[in-house]
Amino acid sequence: MIIKYIRKSLRRKLVLASVIVEVVMLSVLVWNSIRIAETHLLQQTENRINEILPLLNASLAVPLLDYDVAVLEELLAQIVTDKGVRHVELSTGDDRPVIAYGQPGFAEVMRTLDNQRIDLSEEKLGDVLEITTPIVVASRPIGTMRVQFNVSYIVQAVQALRAQGAIIATVEVVLSIVLLTLLGLALTRHLMDLTSAAQKMSDGDLSVRIIEKNKDEIGQTAHAFNEMAATRMHVESALKALAGTSGESGNDFFEEAVKMLSTTFASKFAFIALVDEQTHAQAHIKTIAVNGEIAPNFSFELQHTPCEKVVETCKQLIPSDVSSLYPKDELLRELGLEAYFGMPIIYANGKKKGVVVVAHVQPLSVEPWMDLLLEIFANRISMELERHAAENSLRESEANFKPSSIMHRP
Repeated sequence: MIIKYIRKSLRRKLVLASVIVEVVMLSVLVWNSIRIAETHLLQQTENRINEILPLLNASLAVPLLDYDVAVLEELLAQIVTDKGVRHVELSTGDDRPVIAYGQPGFAEVMRTLDNQRIDLSEEKLGDVLEITTPIVVASRPIGTMRVQFNVSYIVQAVQALRAQGAIIATVEVVLSIVLLTLLGLALTRHLMDLTSAAQKMSDGDLSVRIIEKNKDEIGQTAHAFNEMAATRMHVESALKALAGTSGESGNDFFEEAVKMLSTTFASKFAFIALVDEQTHAQAHIKTIAVNGEIAPNFSFELQHTPCEKVVETCKQLIPSDVSSLYPKDELLRELGLEAYFGMPIIYANGKKKGVVVVAHVQPLSVEPWMDLLLEIFANRISMELERHAAENSLRESEANFKPSSIMHRP
């Protein structure tokens, strides 16, 4: 149930994955910190004990050798405390007890030393550490000393580190969950907006747009979606408009086509021009719309014009300053054109027969949908031109047809 609940939300997946990583890393960090602290504490304790044992040997050896219990008791009273050396027992070389001072405790670690040095690197200490070591005078053992050290501070320090580490880790995990949840909400909210907009678009609402609040990846995705929506809206509008002209043919179709182009591209001029098949040096305007109204046709020289570039190479989308790019084109200057979008008219046999052009006296911004839309118009116009040419050819054939023989009645 929980897994299904998490799978349904990208935000929950993000939070869960981040929390798992956070918990693992914090656990490793806390464990390593405790290990380092415990190692240093053990090292300090080891150094301290190794300093104390020779001092105890030196101070207790002579009184023990003289069997002076009063002096031993006086010395032990100064040595034994609750926080350091908590209990000392002394015995002679033949294991006869001499004196015991302090409160003995249960020692989880008991070590017997020969050289009065201890290594605690491998020990897991409890509250009490017990060490048994010989008392030596002039390299000759004269008795035995059993010492209990209070090492509970190490255990308490480790426990405190663990408790503090757990508290810090818990607070950090909680803060991480809160911050990641807020971050997830911020991210997925935009994704939810994108999902909702995509659903509306799939339902036919092409006017839906997403507010572009940021310039990050989410903002770029929203921008791409808006461009896609605008492209689809313009393309579908053009397709519907072209579909509405399906009953029209000939000049009526071409006039409607250039009017739609002028309106769709918000341009002053829209025209269809065909290349002169004899000279290939001129282009003849078949249909032109100026400010959305049909205007008289005319012809112009192709050389040094953007139309020549379209016919010879490919499409031309020039949003501004077209006159500077083609300084020898007098028509551009006369009409005061700034922007020029041209697409070749290509017949089914692959030959380029002319151009479809929208032009304006002010700069035009190049939108992603413009290229595709102009190509759709060019293809539809090409089909109509081919159909029109086929019909003309058929009429000419019918007009030129003569019967090979005439039937006479007898």
